[in-house]
Amino acid sequence: MTLTNQIALTVLSAVTLALGIPNELFLSGSPFFGLIALIPLYKAVNSSKSLKNAALILFIHGFVTHAASSFWLAYFKDFAIFTLGASTLGNAAIKAFTSLFYYLPLFMIKNHRDLYAQKRSLWNAVNSKGFKVFWFAMCYTLWETLKSTGFLAYPWGTVYMSAYNMRLLCQVTRLAGTPLITFIFAFFAGTAAEFMDSSCMMDIKKAFNVNRNLISCTLIIFILSTVYGVWAVSRKLEQTAGLNTVLIQQNLDPWKSNDDTDSILTSQMLTEKALKENKEKGINTDLVVWSEGILRMPFPEGKYYYRDVPASNPLIPFMAKKKVPFIIGGALTLNAEKLEFCNSAIVFNKNGGVMGYYNKRHLVPFAESLPFTDIDFVKNLMDKYLGFSFGWTAGKEYTLFDIPADNGTVKISIPICFEDAFGELCGDLKNLGSQIFMNITDDSWSLTKSAEYQHYVLAWFRAVELETTLVRSTNSGCTVVIDPKGNVLYDLPLFEEGYLNCRVPVYESKGTVYQIWGSWFVRLLRIIFDLALALCVFIHNREFLISFFNKIQSKSR
Repeated sequence: MTLTNQIALTVLSAVTLALGIPNELFLSGSPFFGLIALIPLYKAVNSSKSLKNAALILFIHGFVTHAASSFWLAYFKDFAIFTLGASTLGNAAIKAFTSLFYYLPLFMIKNHRDLYAQKRSLWNAVNSKGFKVFWFAMCYTLWETLKSTGFLAYPWGTVYMSAYNMRLLCQVTRLAGTPLITFIFAFFAGTAAEFMDSSCMMDIKKAFNVNRNLISCTLIIFILSTVYGVWAVSRKLEQTAGLNTVLIQQNLDPWKSNDDTDSILTSQMLTEKALKENKEKGINTDLVVWSEGILRMPFPEGKYYYRDVPASNPLIPFMAKKKVPFIIGGALTLNAEKLEFCNSAIVFNKNGGVMGYYNKRHLVPFAESLPFTDIDFVKNLMDKYLGFSFGWTAGKEYTLFDIPADNGTVKISIPICFEDAFGELCGDLKNLGSQIFMNITDDSWSLTKSAEYQHYVLAWFRAVELETTLVRSTNSGCTVVIDPKGNVLYDLPLFEEGYLNCRVPVYESKGTVYQIWGSWFVRLLRIIFDLALALCVFIHNREFLISFFNKIQSKSR
């Protein structure tokens, strides 16, 4: 295959994947496009003749996929050069690096097959359809795991996001998290590509017979996953408690205002309406939740500042009159002199006093967290060209809160912004005893429905894989309540001012496999990859090793 054809297939794959991920045409994504998206990439990668060739293909795929699906990052004001520009190049570069995953052993053995004349069985195994499909699925799963962990973690643009509408299949995340869905989709794509190649050389019946084992394996995977999904959604969960909660969606762009007066007053107005509605229905409200980043004055100084602000309806007295606990997004001062501030969720008791804080631990790279700014040269450079050189300071610990309810207390955690996109982080919160994930988010700056849906879909998987009710209280969407089976219990329209009065259910959970064992599936794939790599390198260098050990033996004699 020519390089031009390889690039064409790669771009086709990237665009198709972007159509599978929630986008402006298909807001909740398309499983169909997600399933077929990696077929062209499989063909392009397996036709690569060198590591350089494979790296170029994967660089293009990473670049186009990210730019096409996360284009809304360009709306992040002064940070756009980082959020879209740097992240696009970074994703592409990391994906190019994973060409090493594919290159060994598929390419190394293929390009040095003369060294394996006496290892024909190994060559046949590596060159078999089954191995190539499995290796492709494994490597792509490892790639998505790599891009979704660590400081640069960005799980957007992942294959599993396209599976949202396949609710039964998505239940398998309870077993192994979202990487299992990526593996299944990539395995399907590899099987389909092999079948298509065979169909070009022979009739359909013969092509089916040639690929019978692969097709059968793929069907078994989907059938077993669906059967498990039917069982998961049909089983009865015992509800142990409920939290009468008010969620406020003020739908105001904080970047268009110099202070927080409008956000606070709008949120107060919506809260008044919601509480009045509950009172008329005889419902006792247990909790009011506003979105991320509403309060501009950092705490603990804010405890005194908001006694008088806003002037027309001061916040602290307002909350004290309502006799209801509040969660409001704001900031916490760690060290003002060193400009150390945390993006925080501030929890107020029913008297308007501060109950505690949760400080966001996982910061958005190059937006909330700026690396190397402790170096004077980097700091001065950013001050000169961007006008700032510091970001948020990461929180150091998880904090859970006990919220009084009508039948006891409910223990909640408050992942902030994109923290609800990370299974391991929410898994830690669940293992600490969190009964509800109460996320607060402000994605209003994105200005696009697809951005809101992408974040929502990523968060949606947390409810399923950890069997825990997920609540999202956002500035502009998606404000929603999701039960442990993935059912949407309450929601608000995007980019509209409003409130939700909802009874958030708490269910008894014995823990899912993913919650207990974590990323065991990825670790298993890593072991397989490492063993294969070690074996490949060992055999590739066997002549050197034999000569080395012969020299040692001769000297010992």
